[in-house]
Amino acid sequence: GRIMRTEYIIDDFQKTYFVISSFSDLLNDCYQDFGPLYDRLKGASSILPHETISSDKIINRGSQHYFLNKAKS
Repeated sequence: GRIMRTEYIIDDFQKTYFVISSFSDLLNDCYQDFGPLYDRLKGASSILPHETISSDKIINRGSQHYFLNKAKS
């Protein structure tokens, strides 16, 4: 649900990237019935691209240098 609640930037680099264990796990997850997941997430708030939540496992925290410089220009 975390990934589906995260807003994303359609035309630029992302502020948050998600790591998968393996492509086979990803493919297995994609072949599930998403109906119950959509029902569970209905009405849930979005997570902004730069936000972290308590269940996140941070592998690397970048400087946001690219986005800070972009905001200045």
